[in-house]
Amino acid sequence: MSRTPFLLLVLFLAAAPLAAQTYEDEELGFSVKSIKDWDQVPPEPTEKNTVARWASPRDERDFPCRMFVHVFERVAEKPAEGELPRYDFGTYRDFRAWSKWNRREMALPEKGEKLKVKAPKDLTVEAERFEITYDSGYTLGGKPLGNFYSQIAIVRTPRREFVIELYCGEISKKKFKRQFDRVIESFELLENAGDKKKKSSEELNEREQARERARKEATKVEGWWFVETENYIIVTNVDAKKKSLIRDLEKRLEALREEMERDIPPVRPITAVSIVRVCKDRDTYLKYGAPPGSAGYWYPAAQELVLYAEGQKDRTRSTLYHEGFHQYIHYAMGEVSPCICLNEGGAEYYGGADISGTKVRDIEKNKESVNPIREAIRKEGHVPLKDILQWSQSQYYSRSDLCYPQGWSIYYFLREGLAPGHPWENILPTYWETLRSEVRKIGPDDSVMFRVDEIRQAAFEAAFKDMDWEAFEKAWIAFTMDDVKAKS
Repeated sequence: MSRTPFLLLVLFLAAAPLAAQTYEDEELGFSVKSIKDWDQVPPEPTEKNTVARWASPRDERDFPCRMFVHVFERVAEKPAEGELPRYDFGTYRDFRAWSKWNRREMALPEKGEKLKVKAPKDLTVEAERFEITYDSGYTLGGKPLGNFYSQIAIVRTPRREFVIELYCGEISKKKFKRQFDRVIESFELLENAGDKKKKSSEELNEREQARERARKEATKVEGWWFVETENYIIVTNVDAKKKSLIRDLEKRLEALREEMERDIPPVRPITAVSIVRVCKDRDTYLKYGAPPGSAGYWYPAAQELVLYAEGQKDRTRSTLYHEGFHQYIHYAMGEVSPCICLNEGGAEYYGGADISGTKVRDIEKNKESVNPIREAIRKEGHVPLKDILQWSQSQYYSRSDLCYPQGWSIYYFLREGLAPGHPWENILPTYWETLRSEVRKIGPDDSVMFRVDEIRQAAFEAAFKDMDWEAFEKAWIAFTMDDVKAKS
């Protein structure tokens, strides 16, 4: 029997693109196929033009492989009086302008290959596709890694521009080219692609805005869901069968919030409702755009706290508490963060919260910080307290291996190392109260942004007025080198 048919079948199967799933956005009016086994990743809230994205399960030859759908409003329509635009796609009107800032190494030719796109008969559509390579900007061992291979389709209607962008390392072009072809050829405009409706003239309040964000994501991104608490909305792709984990984090978030409000009352009642994003694993966390090497982060611009649930529960909880402090302080102090030492020191302090049920029972020592700061003190390698309490963020982070433990130890000393009635016991309350009073002075036409340094300096001077820095440092060292809380 001839082996030719068998070999042809093998070759065909090897070359055939993997089956894909169809993604449909009924609200914006398009559908497109994604690549099988690629993970759909939620766009970050600040990505105004990126409405959907996917990532390969793993890097290919050290290169990330990605797929995006971007949308741009070609015509900046002025809403009628009392009405709001239905969508906010930011200031960019097309992909070319946007890519100069977001894909800086990439340059599209003047014209692309004509592309036929399925669309409603009454909708005028122009479409073109591009196949390009450009410098990835990636390095390996200090040497340039090579180019990206990319396919891009630009589809224009009178009102909007839709863009499908895919890329991988040029070294993987042979593997992905046909699959990229299939994705672009699958793009289709639906009946409401030219929709010009406006939404209600009544603005959503902050909770409704956060809920609407969470709802859209849960609807459009497979595997994601959300729950609400009194002060938070938790968005997650943790397996729904593991809801007990999320319920546990809900209770802990609210318990910590109650403790922080008691310790550091806000300038005014907090109405903002932030999203807490709990990724199911570190891989999802990094694909979402997390800083490499981090375990969690608070992103004020997106009003979002992000972490992942994979690994030890205690580490997930302490990360939640740490970032939860940054989130709370942002709102409690009118978006004026304290000096970096007390900001990170406070986050590390509350990271040691011992929560049982719905209450914080105690704040324990940060076990990871104790030995490093003691070792630094022994070697006289710590930063003088008067200096570190006035350091800039860049100074602090440039020596993070020392500053995080020292910042924690200072905050811990001020909270746990002073006997009742000690004059230094008022340092933190005075600092927070001065921040609050300075923020209250800011008028509606005055920008907080330009007064942050001034406000922080006023708080520092009030809290540490007439401080005997030599005595203060000596007491801090004595407490830090000991195991016993002064209050106990």
